[in-house]
Amino acid sequence: MTTKAARTVCLAAMGLLSCAWPVFGETYSFGVVPQENLAVLSRLWLPLLDVLAQKTGVKIQFETAPSIEEFNARCRQGRYDFIYVNPYVYVQDGRAAGYAAFAREAGRMHGILVVARKSPIRRVADLKGKRIAFPDPQSFGGTFLNKQLLKASGLDLERDVSVSYLSSHDDAYQAVLNGLSDAAGGVPRTFGLLPPQARARLRVLARTPGVTTLPFAAQRRVPAAAVESVARALTGLADDERGRKLLEAVGIKRIVRAADADWDDVRRLAAGGFAR
Repeated sequence: MTTKAARTVCLAAMGLLSCAWPVFGETYSFGVVPQENLAVLSRLWLPLLDVLAQKTGVKIQFETAPSIEEFNARCRQGRYDFIYVNPYVYVQDGRAAGYAAFAREAGRMHGILVVARKSPIRRVADLKGKRIAFPDPQSFGGTFLNKQLLKASGLDLERDVSVSYLSSHDDAYQAVLNGLSDAAGGVPRTFGLLPPQARARLRVLARTPGVTTLPFAAQRRVPAAAVESVARALTGLADDERGRKLLEAVGIKRIVRAADADWDDVRRLAAGGFAR
């Protein structure tokens, strides 16, 4: 793809800055899981990828998908060169699709169940007979981890609760705000990115045990030098004020180096399959 074409694609993704500074000759797609809606996702991630390209000389093209399910399907096809992806998809299909993780968000990943601030619901068990909105059937933190929490609290997912699936974490939270659902599944990162006035109307009911965070991974077709350059730049973002602000905008404190074995805890969970 030419530099002009790369610029056109980046501008098309919500009209922000071009993402290309040519040192490496190829343009590489960077797929970001759509936990937020497209307008929010591109607004948050394009400035970070813009700076990443400046720091590395790697021409980067922001990409996502209309839903988490579609994004996961594209990852399984090896469509993107770099991905920030659901860890369940990575451990189940990532290696077969040609991806290898090189970095991840520092800390642990948790699912959260959110209710209206004035809701009388105080315990997970109080959700019996209630409506729960999940982001997407294939959302790991927002759906899978929270379903495990519901089951551990003695709730039968088929009989005890009414489940609906929406397109994103934002949509799940909005369902509670609009009175269409009694609770929503999400993760602390996306909850923290809600507008303050919306977040003030919600309350975190419960948090799941932690697992390894979402991986940043690269396709085997990407040259090792380009992967290493991107890895150095991502893990160095928290070292200066500008980088910290970019990370804060996407709800991340720091990115650290990672190895495939870091997700062995997710592999153990995946062995049981998605809770239905």
